[in-house]
Order: sequence, then C-alpha cells, then structure tokens
Amino acid sequence: MTEAEWLTCDDPLEMFWQVVRPMKSSRRQLDLFCVACVRLVWHLLDQPALRLPFDWLEVHPGERVRPPGGNMRDLFQGPARVLYEWRYRRDLGLNTFAVHIAHDLWADFFDYAFDNLGKQSTYDLSVLRDDPSTFLPAVMREIFGNPFRLIAFDPKRRMTTAVALAQRMYESRDFAPMPILADALQEAGCDNPDVLAHCRGSGPHVRGCWVVDLVLGNV
Repeated sequence: MTEAEWLTCDDPLEMFWQVVRPMKSSRRQLDLFCVACVRLVWHLLDQPALRLPFDWLEVHPGERVRPPGGNMRDLFQGPARVLYEWRYRRDLGLNTFAVHIAHDLWADFFDYAFDNLGKQSTYDLSVLRDDPSTFLPAVMREIFGNPFRLIAFDPKRRMTTAVALAQRMYESRDFAPMPILADALQEAGCDNPDVLAHCRGSGPHVRGCWVVDLVLGNV
C-alpha cells in the first residue's frame, strides 16, 4: 500500500494489515482502536459487567497490568461470548467489522501479532471485507494517522491552552473543540498542514486521536 492509497482506502482489513504487519502501530493505538470499534456495538453489551473490560482497557491502553478481579482474558470471556453470538448477524450492517474486532482481534489476534511479528496469521479475517462502511477506515486514520509520514511534534507547541483543550477532550470524549485546538496550536507556532487540517476536519474523532495524543505526549 502507498501513502496515497492509505489516505483514500475504504477497506478496513487492508488498512489493518498495513499498520500491523510490518508493525507501524503501538499496542496503545491498537487497544484504543478496539475500544472505538466496540463502542459502535455498545448496545449489544447491555450489562455493566460486559462493558467493564472495555472501560478498563480505555483507561489503561497499551498497559498489560493485571486488572482488578482477574486477568484480561478472564474479564473478556463474557463479552466475547456475547459478541460471538452476533458475529455473523448480517442485520448488524456496518457494525459487522466492529463485532469481529471486538471478539476476534482483541481476544486473540493482538497478542498474536505482537508475539509473532512478520509471521503469517492463521486467522481467517476475510469476512471483514463484507463491511462497506467508510466510517471505520476514517477511525483508523483518526487513530493511526498516516503511517507513511510520521510527524515530530515540537514540545514548545504544547502551550497551556492547547494541552488543557486536548486533555479535556480526551477525558470527556467530546471532540467538538477540535477546531479551537487548531487555533491554539497555530497561535503557538504550529504550521503543520496535516495537524491543522485534521483538527479542522469533519472527523470522526475518538479517544486515541493522533493529534490529541501528540499534544498530550501520549505514546
């Protein structure tokens, strides 16, 4: 895949392989992408205990600390069973991909990918191509940015206003002030067109937004 193809691609599976093999993403990004997908099918997890693991994962992305009450795989057994029952339901429409991410990719594949970089996966993910959604490719570009053009962010741009805005959006998941963040960054001397365009674009924006993470220094 080329940079131009990444920026216009509408195949989430092809994009997923681009950031996973060879590894051009962090575990933190993969965890937050998983959470963003699960929130598309949040209504399927209709009990607090089923949502708890993903709430915990969103607070501790990229970490592999032991959560309260058990290990990660034990906590995910409940939601995994629920999502497994829905995975081939065509009435989910554009959320089919989200169910597969939630059930298959977090539970098994993410750990597999990090332990076996460069090796051929034994997982059959071809069913993900059934999803014509343009939303999920946009979410991938929101979290993973442009893997072909890594941006070095000058710490001097992390002015008080910009950091405060970014932190508030990250904590609240309300990204309406993104255009204001662009203004704050520009006032601080940021002239990177990709950063400013992303802030002023139509989104979607989710926790893990690559610009917000740059401002906050999240890795």
